[in-house]
Amino acid sequence: MEREIDILVVSRDRHSELALLMQSLRTQTFQNWNLYILDNASGTPIINSHFIIMLINRLKLEGHKVKVIRNNIDFGICYARNMLNTLQLEEGTGNFSMRLDDDVIIQPDYIEKLFEVIDKGYDIASGIIPLIGYPEIKREIKFLNGEINKVQINENGDVTYFGDDCGYCYLEQQIIPAGHFRSCALYKSEINKKIKYPDNLSRYGFREESFFSFNAFLNGYKIGVHTTAIAFHLLCPSGGCRLPEDAYRYSVNLDNETFIKYVKKVFKEKGSIFKYEN
Repeated sequence: MEREIDILVVSRDRHSELALLMQSLRTQTFQNWNLYILDNASGTPIINSHFIIMLINRLKLEGHKVKVIRNNIDFGICYARNMLNTLQLEEGTGNFSMRLDDDVIIQPDYIEKLFEVIDKGYDIASGIIPLIGYPEIKREIKFLNGEINKVQINENGDVTYFGDDCGYCYLEQQIIPAGHFRSCALYKSEINKKIKYPDNLSRYGFREESFFSFNAFLNGYKIGVHTTAIAFHLLCPSGGCRLPEDAYRYSVNLDNETFIKYVKKVFKEKGSIFKYEN
């Protein structure tokens, strides 16, 4: 079966960053994709930006379907991502979906390398997300001990370890099983029918990928990371649900607590079939 991707991007007040992402999609070695953008209540609508329209026109001239929809009110990132997943199920033609943040620049072989992960038997594929403005910190793979972004819980269902290894770069090229994906991921579109983002997080949606990954495991899916598939992170202060520092920390802590409670609840219900056991 021919591989086709529906790329799903939520964006808010990041017109320049979105343009950089779109340009990096133009240079991908894999080009059979469509682009769906949700403008999540940007102050200036995306389609009012001349250079965005010009890029959309160029993508269409190059054979890609591009659709932009808009929320006039920001109900949070999880709500927006669920909207895009529903749109993909209703209108999408890709047998794969790909969620991309609006402030990343993906290397030309990013999609190609994520398909290498899929070819190894994984259902969800991700890469690494180093900061673009800083020197790469390169690690040896052996320190991962066979799993990247590892998550552990104890016999009571408490999360005792939550690994976050994808902000680094790696000296070796390898595909490694992951406890959760970080930020950007390629996955089988069938997953959109079974997994939704939670509706009880803050608008910022900290741990949204963790919830998605956790439920993917519960549905029998496997996650893998390619250690040289790079999506450079701009880490922009604009857009999204950026909050004052105190409010941001409060939202992050609250969302993290919500995730931990959810894990414990499901662990007690599922018992021995739970994926994250020590």
